[in-house]
Amino acid sequence: FTFTQEEIEQYLVYKPILYVGWGNLSFLGDVRDNYYANPLVGRHPFTAGINRKINQEFSLDFNIIKGNMSGIERNNGRNLNFMTDVFIGGVSVNYNFGHILKKPNVFLPLEEQRILLPFFSLGIESIFFNSKTDMKDAQGRTYHYWSDGTIRDLPEKPENEMNSVVLQRDYVYETDLRELNLDGLGKYRQTGLAIPIGLGVDFNFSKRAMLRIGASYHVNFDDLIDNVSIVGEGNRKGDEKNDDFFYTYISFKFDIFKSEKVVELDGIGLNTIDFEAIDNADEDQDGVIDLWDE
Repeated sequence: FTFTQEEIEQYLVYKPILYVGWGNLSFLGDVRDNYYANPLVGRHPFTAGINRKINQEFSLDFNIIKGNMSGIERNNGRNLNFMTDVFIGGVSVNYNFGHILKKPNVFLPLEEQRILLPFFSLGIESIFFNSKTDMKDAQGRTYHYWSDGTIRDLPEKPENEMNSVVLQRDYVYETDLRELNLDGLGKYRQTGLAIPIGLGVDFNFSKRAMLRIGASYHVNFDDLIDNVSIVGEGNRKGDEKNDDFFYTYISFKFDIFKSEKVVELDGIGLNTIDFEAIDNADEDQDGVIDLWDE
């Protein structure tokens, strides 16, 4: 028997695939450090999700990212920092270039035909954040940034030069930025929407397990993750761009529900049919086989 690709596609069974991973989240908003453009510098959140194939070329990812995102900036008199817990949940459509890479009329899923399979993804997601800043040390002393590069417990004034104490940041983000209301924005919402655009490659090292390496740029529709925006004044003045971020990651996919990818239908699993029994069948037990019985 020879089957067309459409017939093969019809009988493939697609079951959910689970995946877990770890990555690097780089913030690209108003508050940036000197390494903001480096995709390997940032916080390291956890990711997990479910992948559901639509057909040989397209699949859906339902995923979450949970961790932290932060920014630190100290230059030109601008001394800002923040860190936020983030929970991101969304759905993406993946395309694996199967129309180009697949081998014609092969009775196998595409991921079993190739060890390396590139993909492109596009989706939509919700973001939940609660940004805080490190303004005080463990003893509750407020940081004052001096022009000589030190942090002290008193404002920079000539009379405070001798009696001020040099402090060190404890990197404990204890102060809620929304509660400070520094720019008069009040109780703004701490949720947003973003569009993740991703590229990557799947390494299929067994029928049940796959390694994915990828990167995604998240186009955010919110500008308050770092609590700095266009409405701020002076050193808190932000630009008109939203708070985008970049995510690089590695994840492991497990096809724990996998049995056989092909459903046995009449006319396909011919080796399971007992043709001899059919040839010799005599349903009415009259001694004449059914093939000759009138």
